Amino acid sequence: MCSLYHDRNGQIKEMDVKKSWEFKHIVEGMHTDHLKTIAFAYKDIDISIVEENDLTLVAMVGLKNTCCTETIDAISACQNAGVKIRLASEDNVSVLKDIAHKCGLKMLRNSDRSVLEGTDFRSLTETERMDLVDKIAVMGNSHPSDRLLLVQCLKKKGNVVAVVGNRTTASATLKAADVGVAMGIWNSEMARESSDIIVRNGNFGLFVSLISCGRCTYNNILKYIQFELTMIISGKLISFITTVSLVAIPITAIQLILANFVVNLAGGLALLTEPPTDELMLKSPISPTEPFITKGMWRNIATQALYQTSILVTLHFKGKNLLGISEQVSKSIVFNSFMVCQAFNLLNSREPEKKNVLKGLAQNPCFHMAVFIILILKVSFTEISHILVDYARLNMRQWGLCILMGFVSLPIDLAVKLTASFIKIYPLLPNIGSTSFTASVPAESTASSIFELPWIAAGKNSDSTTLA
Repeated sequence: MCSLYHDRNGQIKEMDVKKSWEFKHIVEGMHTDHLKTIAFAYKDIDISIVEENDLTLVAMVGLKNTCCTETIDAISACQNAGVKIRLASEDNVSVLKDIAHKCGLKMLRNSDRSVLEGTDFRSLTETERMDLVDKIAVMGNSHPSDRLLLVQCLKKKGNVVAVVGNRTTASATLKAADVGVAMGIWNSEMARESSDIIVRNGNFGLFVSLISCGRCTYNNILKYIQFELTMIISGKLISFITTVSLVAIPITAIQLILANFVVNLAGGLALLTEPPTDELMLKSPISPTEPFITKGMWRNIATQALYQTSILVTLHFKGKNLLGISEQVSKSIVFNSFMVCQAFNLLNSREPEKKNVLKGLAQNPCFHMAVFIILILKVSFTEISHILVDYARLNMRQWGLCILMGFVSLPIDLAVKLTASFIKIYPLLPNIGSTSFTASVPAESTASSIFELPWIAAGKNSDSTTLA
């Protein structure tokens, strides 16, 4: 577009073919050094419409892409969390590859990953694109329509896609993605309107916090649901069995409402405030098609509900003869034991899969407060209930029996988890009859993700998560 140029002495000279070739050679040299080239030119005009020709070239600069340590650490943490990051931009492929290497993108190290240009991706057939899309690590020289096509292909393959951009040209891609993220205060208004999340300070490290807190919230909800379902099922079973047996109901409807109010409020405080842990960032993302309540949760719910039902129903039917107590004391012990079982089941619900339910307990002071609230309210209610309803006060021995029945739920939970782990490993054990063996457990499948930083997009497979 230039017909003139300034030389190093400030003289304006004509841009002939030879000089034009020299400048193009300089640009190619900058690209070889992974520099992004910007040219400055001007034109003296008297009208408002500028024709992009006959310009005077002033200077050219090469911009070097840098990646700070915080960004590299954040990208590494995202990749360890199962996030696969892909770069897609209008920049030259060599520039993007240099950025990918500096940022430590793992996808570029795999031999089966592809580096291609937008025109190549656009010219593929639908079948070829669908076969190639999961292998793309870098896509350079791409138009906004190419990046939009990339996101659409990822979503067709069952991926959950997140796109990061800040330009107006990225607005369509941001809208098409499952999650659109606008980075920095320099993003355009259209990009902000098309985004679901706006990161004003442009700090990529925020993604680590988003992933960690998101997974923590999801896990805490699962823990609370396991705890709540156990209490509801056991309470209903106890009431149903005693009702059909035509005997006095040990836990009345009013008491169930009181138990639900106290335990749900305190249990939510205990389980929903569990802080994020570093282990969450080492797990594979959860598939959208995976059941919300897992098999492990159903196992824990069934185990604890059956234990509470069996022990409390047995105590209600046989406790008067075995312990030599009155019916009022028996009812009071059943209800108190039911509440204490819920307090101990809070511990079991902290780790639906892991055996050590006490790990990290000191990091959540709200948990101690919740258990304290449950026990204090329960003791207070028992001490005054004999005045309001037909219930008896309990002595220290009877309180000890209630606590013992609640405590037994902990070793039962541990035994069930150990048994479940052994059943999983047992088919993999070679030479069961030998005196020594080595067990191997298949590794979890990794997940992937995509970002588009004006250039990045993200996705998640049904068996893995992808961020581009």
